[in-house]
Amino acid sequence: MHRSIKSVHVLCLDELGYVIPSKEQADAIFQIISKRSEVSTSIITTNLVPSDWGKIFDTATASAILDRLSLNGRFLTFDGRSYRSKK
Repeated sequence: MHRSIKSVHVLCLDELGYVIPSKEQADAIFQIISKRSEVSTSIITTNLVPSDWGKIFDTATASAILDRLSLNGRFLTFDGRSYRSKK
């Protein structure tokens, strides 16, 4: 993993699932989350509940990423209308 990604105190992956990653990109996302889950804080935002992560990753990768995130992490779910939608 690139040293600069490991040294960032808080890494935010915003809108995960907005674009479907290639296999190589999905593997890179897993590697980043896996390494950072042991030493640093990461925040991931997505409109998908964890059970729908199979829509953006293959099942094994989705399970592995969620496993790493749940090891020392918290899942927060916000329910309500989008603030981006028109009133």
